[in-house]
Amino acid sequence: MITNIEIKVPFYCYNQIQIDLDEFIKSNELFNEIRSRVDGWENGKVKGSCVKSNNEINYENAYNLVIRGFLAVDDEAKFEAYLSSVGKAKDSPEAKGFETLRREISRFPADYKESPSKKLTKAQFENYAKMEALEKQVTAWEKTKEKIKKMLWWEDVAKGLAKLNQQNDTQPENGEATNATTATTTATDTTPPATLSADGKAWFIHPVAMMDYFTRVGIVTYHIYHDGKIEKHIPQKILTGYEQKYKYVYHDKNKKIHELGIFTVHVTKAMARGNIPQAHNVELINVKEFEKGYISSDGSVKAKFATFNSDSHRWYINPDCFAGLLGAMLELNADYLGFNGFSTHDAKSVQSKSHINGVAGDLRYISENQNGERTELTDSFFDFKKQEEFNTALYKFGWARTSLMYSEYFTYKKHANTLLKHTRHMRKDPPNGYRHHHHLHICSFDFNLIINVQD
Repeated sequence: MITNIEIKVPFYCYNQIQIDLDEFIKSNELFNEIRSRVDGWENGKVKGSCVKSNNEINYENAYNLVIRGFLAVDDEAKFEAYLSSVGKAKDSPEAKGFETLRREISRFPADYKESPSKKLTKAQFENYAKMEALEKQVTAWEKTKEKIKKMLWWEDVAKGLAKLNQQNDTQPENGEATNATTATTTATDTTPPATLSADGKAWFIHPVAMMDYFTRVGIVTYHIYHDGKIEKHIPQKILTGYEQKYKYVYHDKNKKIHELGIFTVHVTKAMARGNIPQAHNVELINVKEFEKGYISSDGSVKAKFATFNSDSHRWYINPDCFAGLLGAMLELNADYLGFNGFSTHDAKSVQSKSHINGVAGDLRYISENQNGERTELTDSFFDFKKQEEFNTALYKFGWARTSLMYSEYFTYKKHANTLLKHTRHMRKDPPNGYRHHHHLHICSFDFNLIINVQD
């Protein structure tokens, strides 16, 4: 018995099957079911257990899985298949090395397949292992070719439909009666023939439908994941007509995909505090385009603003920030928020100096009535628990990361100076004062959390 072999080759627990070895070798199903969990052995020590029985397999009771004949010495077709799979010619160094391996294998004992571990030397075992690895490559290539063949279906379908239509158009033979109703049927009443373009070209496919199937040509898409991750996918080429459009998609915890909508991107001059124009531009999304919100077909995923409340039309938000806001809303299935505004269409703020470039905005506090109504921190219908959950969701999707959001101290259940999560107290009495007792100021979005992906 050979005791110092360190070559790893597959084996199986022969105690678990009662079939001829040749039958086992040809059975992919049995091979995948009965093989060991860890291939190979080392110095006769236990290396794994049988997939089928969980029994330990050691050197003594393991039977070596022999090669299945794909690279038999006289099988020229399989040899060429291997060379084709790795893109090599017959006169390449790889091919010559393969020929050398075949010559070495031809010198193996005639009955080595009965028990390779006992019939072969260590050097022969090394060649045996190499042959096994090559066999796997050829097998993979053969399976790949079969998949390719299955995909070449267009021509067969087109010819089949043409033949079917030809049969349907066959006129009755001489002497056969024709149904009177059929005879009077006009051309407009007949079913049009089922056909496909013979050259395999598909016509009249809407460009939006094509976007999800061809990644190199498409639309910039934000992918918002339930775990807080946000990816911005940028195709190599933008689909004509969608150069100024962004798409938003949500991936829920059940791995279902929800298309929230496609929104127009407005480009304008950036503003500094005090509405001072800057040299560079910024992008903005009009939140009013999301006025109808989103709800899945089964109602399990939804997001919507219940009210829009800005006399100065501060509907515009930064695209990255919009993704973060949508993520927080979808986290709670929030369709009850009151939207007070971010920036105007030209990236300017109104009253508050921080509402520039669509990166900071105001939302009404959440009411127990869930209708987007004006709600103050001291109102009896203020939903403290839901507001805390929403603030946590905002943080999860990128808000309040570089600094805190703005709120105020208030008394909750007799606890004075209560402050909402991820906020700081921001109040200044007149003149030139500001308050945050009736709205949450969301800000400090971390743009570094957005992962840019080049498709």
